[in-house]
Amino acid sequence: MSFFDGLLVNTVFILFPLLVYLIYVTYKKNVEEEYDDLMFELMLFTSLYLIMRHGYGKDNTYIEFLINIPLLFAFIKGKTSLVISISIMLILYFTFFTNYNFIFVFLEYLIYFIIYVYGKILQKEDTFYIDYITIFKSFIFSFSVMYFLRPGSSVIDNLKTIVISVLLFYVCANVYYKLIKKSKEIMSLNSIIKDLEKEKTVQKSLFKITHEIKNPIAVCKGYLDMIDNKNTKKNEKYIDIIRGEIARTLMLMDDFLDYSRIKLNMEILDINMLISDTCISMKPLFNEKKIVTKFNSFEDELYVEGDYNRLKQVIINILKNSFESKTENRKLKIEVDTKRIEDSVYITIKDNGCGIKKEQLDKIGEAFFTTKSNGTGLGICLSKEIIKKHRGSIDYNSEFNAGTEVIISLPLYKLN
Repeated sequence: MSFFDGLLVNTVFILFPLLVYLIYVTYKKNVEEEYDDLMFELMLFTSLYLIMRHGYGKDNTYIEFLINIPLLFAFIKGKTSLVISISIMLILYFTFFTNYNFIFVFLEYLIYFIIYVYGKILQKEDTFYIDYITIFKSFIFSFSVMYFLRPGSSVIDNLKTIVISVLLFYVCANVYYKLIKKSKEIMSLNSIIKDLEKEKTVQKSLFKITHEIKNPIAVCKGYLDMIDNKNTKKNEKYIDIIRGEIARTLMLMDDFLDYSRIKLNMEILDINMLISDTCISMKPLFNEKKIVTKFNSFEDELYVEGDYNRLKQVIINILKNSFESKTENRKLKIEVDTKRIEDSVYITIKDNGCGIKKEQLDKIGEAFFTTKSNGTGLGICLSKEIIKKHRGSIDYNSEFNAGTEVIISLPLYKLN
């Protein structure tokens, strides 16, 4: 094995298990400190075993020097039991698999342990261990080269071996340490970014539920204001509507409590009946504000496969936006049409309200974009998401001060 091949192999054996450890603790949620320490120790022993078993080249003294890198990482981790365990493994390894004398090796690693204890007591920085281990290792290695490894070689050759080995150890130790440290910083940053994205998602979900709950509550408030204590029959009709809106509110809260995706309860339904029920339930509110509404159907029965409450939620949201587009200088008119074109059902909701400016129209449906002073822009965003889950589409056409047209397309369900 050549010098560079041996260096590359040992680098992989040293760093790969440690990088696996870093990736694991980054993506593993709520790792306890004891479990984290156990994983680190396991990966460090794995690195040491790979170097001893596969990475060490007896014909390459330079590469042999790197076998002490895992011990340095144990020093930096600050786990005394780990330092003692790795030191014992290295002592046994050099005693039984090399030409080193046991007493000589034992004294060497005893000195390293003293350096470790000294650094830990004084709370030295991580680079302290690299610097001082390199210094002591250079003296010890010089002695071992002269008397154990290459006693018959010339002084020049031995000095060359010593200088290159010491420099290689120092450079590699610093490079490995900085690489691990930088990797940990990057993964920590990645974890922070994920937490921020999660927080943003939670915030967005809270905005959604706040916006959508306001709609049924507004309907309930409107009907409560119209309740007449002298007209019991009329009040019963209002109470049924209020009860339905409260049920829809509870459904919305159930969906957003765990911040999960929108769930659909699919069934075969007549879209004309759904729109008719929706328009009838909202008609008293429109009548109170003197808003003209008209529902046209060009087909008797138009069936789709969908969630009744979710689709009703979309229609109510669009009608509510039309209701809020009323201008002072003209009477608001809202027209709802349904028709079939080939294998699709088209629902068109058109009003003559204030309309939307051309530069704002392209942003309709984006989260948090709104033309209202007190809006969040999430109503349309949620409506588009619901229609998308029904394999349909929703498009907006509008002209400022002329009105808005919303076209919903859903796949037609053929009964036959």
